[in-house]
Amino acid sequence: MIVSMPYGVRPDGKTLIRTVSDQNKLIRKAGTLELYEEAIDVAPVPQYEETDIDIETPDDETDEGATPAPEEDAEVPGDDIE
Repeated sequence: MIVSMPYGVRPDGKTLIRTVSDQNKLIRKAGTLELYEEAIDVAPVPQYEETDIDIETPDDETDEGATPAPEEDAEVPGDDIE
């Protein structure tokens, strides 16, 4: 379900509203292809729809560019330099 709550007030006095999904789903601005984890808008806020796309958490992400740890017996380049 889409949930909106007060987020704060800008220096010019306009109220900010934060909109999120309470089901950990991405939200889409109605009538567009814009997807957000959260939206912060000046009131009055546009309408948002909940998608069926889960928000990725850091546990879901993989480190594709990360170098794997060497095996215990692996030869390390430069290890023989004194």
